[in-house]
Amino acid sequence: MDAKAKLTPLDRPNSYVGRTLSRIGARRAVAGRATYTDDISLPRMLHAAFVRSQHAHARIVRIDTSTAAKAPGVVKVMTGAELAKIVTGPWVGTLTCFPGMKSAPQYPMAVDRACWQGEAVVLIVAQTRALAEDAAELVEVEWEELPAVTDKETALDPATPVLHPDLGDNLAFRKVIEAGDVDAAFWAADIVIEDVFRFGRHTAVSLEPRALLADYNKPTGRLTITTSSQVPHMIQTVFAKTLGVPEHNVRVVAPDVGGSFGMKIHTYGDEIAATAASMVLGRPVKFIADRLESFVSDIHARENLVTARMALSKAGEIQALEIDVLSGAGAYSQYPRTTCSRRTRFSTSPVVLTSTGTIGRRRPLSISTRYRPRNIARLAIRSAIRSASHWSIWRQRSRVSIRWRSGGAM
Repeated sequence: MDAKAKLTPLDRPNSYVGRTLSRIGARRAVAGRATYTDDISLPRMLHAAFVRSQHAHARIVRIDTSTAAKAPGVVKVMTGAELAKIVTGPWVGTLTCFPGMKSAPQYPMAVDRACWQGEAVVLIVAQTRALAEDAAELVEVEWEELPAVTDKETALDPATPVLHPDLGDNLAFRKVIEAGDVDAAFWAADIVIEDVFRFGRHTAVSLEPRALLADYNKPTGRLTITTSSQVPHMIQTVFAKTLGVPEHNVRVVAPDVGGSFGMKIHTYGDEIAATAASMVLGRPVKFIADRLESFVSDIHARENLVTARMALSKAGEIQALEIDVLSGAGAYSQYPRTTCSRRTRFSTSPVVLTSTGTIGRRRPLSISTRYRPRNIARLAIRSAIRSASHWSIWRQRSRVSIRWRSGGAM
């Protein structure tokens, strides 16, 4: 037999299955020779820290930064209202490919109210990070606490406050995809398997936190940004647009990145604020999120309530699927990319806006993992298939509801 006939797709030169591969740059990284954003220092460099909201939803009554401005090493103090006058305007995290999607306009820092716990309110720029943090403790913020929307399951109830009144309700996005007569298929099915899945919120917790070093050269009008972002080209476009700098004058440097897992593909207001400070001062400004503020300011994701059911025949043929996913999207959709992606299952699945407090809720809690079949819907389907394949064993001990379509319990 010809040797070539024995080759399988796994034997091809470009196949990585079953092979040990060396990672490019691994030797340099494990030897401690990698260069991350925080490893870079520039002459006259300053450091940024932030005062953040401890409330999930509160109106800013008064901010007193006079004492902080006089603190040792402090070079600049900037409130959200002051920053709003520097940027070109707020952003809105919606995409035209999702008709009907809603999100409120958002500035880099809170202007008149904070809508999520951890939202930046005041920027402190000082000679060192420690001095900036010390000065941040001296800022006085008077708050008027407002009702918070903390539960996605009640966010659409008439009695629940609307987080952004201009939007009319707390529904960010709803998408229904149907194929065939689903109701008829369930009615005629011999077996229906149902289950409810609750996915807890999480965040990436990369070894390297979010990091940015902005250096604006006033005489030339050129802005250089060194960042740990996964998407330097997007950063170039968004920062140029938001800060009013011609895009060809914005240079983005992406050194080694110490992990991201999707968390660093978004635009963060505190990073824009630090960059704006560099433009105002004409000096390099570095912002490195510490682990505590990472938990309250990095994007969170995957908080979903999934109700799924599968219709089957006695022969084990899958006749219909219905998956309904309710996602907590947070107070805003992230910009410029939401995390809505195409969904390929049957369901009516709302995504709701919330202003969750507790352990540092991040503003855009990923707008709907429900549209990621590989993560959420696919898990529900696999679980239903496992239940169906073993229903004769599971019916006595599984929490999954397996019943005849006529209503008799199995």
